[in-house]
Amino acid sequence: MNDYHCHVKNQSVKHCIQLGSIILLIAAMLSCNAPRAPTVTPFPTVTMTNPPTAESSATFSPSAATSTSETAPSASATRPSTILEPTAVSTPAGIDQIKIFLVAVEDNGQSGDKIGCGDSIVAVERQITPTQAPLRTALEELLAIRDQYLGESGLYNALYQSMLTIGDIAIDEDGKAVIHLEGTLLSGGTCDDPRIIAQLIYTATQFSTVNGAEIYINGTLIQELLSGE
Repeated sequence: MNDYHCHVKNQSVKHCIQLGSIILLIAAMLSCNAPRAPTVTPFPTVTMTNPPTAESSATFSPSAATSTSETAPSASATRPSTILEPTAVSTPAGIDQIKIFLVAVEDNGQSGDKIGCGDSIVAVERQITPTQAPLRTALEELLAIRDQYLGESGLYNALYQSMLTIGDIAIDEDGKAVIHLEGTLLSGGTCDDPRIIAQLIYTATQFSTVNGAEIYINGTLIQELLSGE
């Protein structure tokens, strides 16, 4: 009886040992085949800094500043030798009223300055669209008159036969206007010569910035074409 018990006991122990070995083997196999958890790599720590401002990143170059200063033209080098048109100062938009000059025949200086054959040169005011070029506009107004006499005023226009257009106009530093006219100049006679010259000269010199005028007709000084006496 005791021998049988021991044999059974020995068999159970052996069986238990074998069973335990099998379990350990299975566990080892499962651990080998089990999926591994992915390795998590931490992101690197990024430290944010304020971007550089334009003031901090700009580099001042003394040599560049010196170069700019040396190459800049002087004020005297850029000053124009001529001034185009009188400065319009009456309104921000420009001058809106000008004068044209016509002739009071044989008035003997009663209505204006005495000229030529005992005549008077008389101003007639004209309202115009505001302009920054009043000298050109005044001459255009004068040359546009095609009538021999201006309305009921009886003032004579010695330029009524002439067909003239305005070319270049310039005013030098001394205030002298140089005016170039082109086209056909016709005079009605000896007394019309000074009338034509006076009408043009007085119309050009009505502005405070114009101290005198030289008028050329097709490149020739008007006094060489007409007698001013």
